Amino acid sequence: SDLVDPPRVAECPIQLEAVVEEIHSFGGQDSGLVAFEVRVVRSHIDDAILVDGSDRYIDPQRWDPLIMKFCEFFGGGTNLRPSRLAEGWQMPALTAMDCLAPEDRTAS
Repeated sequence: SDLVDPPRVAECPIQLEAVVEEIHSFGGQDSGLVAFEVRVVRSHIDDAILVDGSDRYIDPQRWDPLIMKFCEFFGGGTNLRPSRLAEGWQMPALTAMDCLAPEDRTAS
């Protein structure tokens, strides 16, 4: 990192350096839940995911981030692997049918 102490993760094609501006408690006095409000002070973007000829525009076809959606890991629109977080929350396991758009689901 250039402007903050925590190191960046080399494997991430987009890295944001940020400083904490405020910490907001929510969910009641004893919930222990907080949200961090941050200010991004620098960004680092891998050239491999930029639009050809650009130094600032990300090509959405080249960047496929791993995201957590409802306690499951998704990338490229598909569920990539089981999640220990989902197990901890006792969420029901997803089936292949659950990952399809509603119009693509058919009753058996």
